[in-house]
Amino acid sequence: MSDWQPIETAPRDGTEFQGWVQYSEASSGWHPSMRYHEGDFQSYDEYFEDWMYSLNPTHWMPLPLPPETTS
Repeated sequence: MSDWQPIETAPRDGTEFQGWVQYSEASSGWHPSMRYHEGDFQSYDEYFEDWMYSLNPTHWMPLPLPPETTS
């Protein structure tokens, strides 16, 4: 799966995913690490170093696989 999916189909088990949030008619944003937890969507923002609550994402997609290492 590589396309954005409706948020209604997002995992509800705490799995992290990428989320798309519409803040207002003029502003939207991509959250690279989001999850559904305890009845609410959350997104980790390293700038604030805390979980942000009360987000209303409209779409989601799985996180990409990490790169392969050659060590």
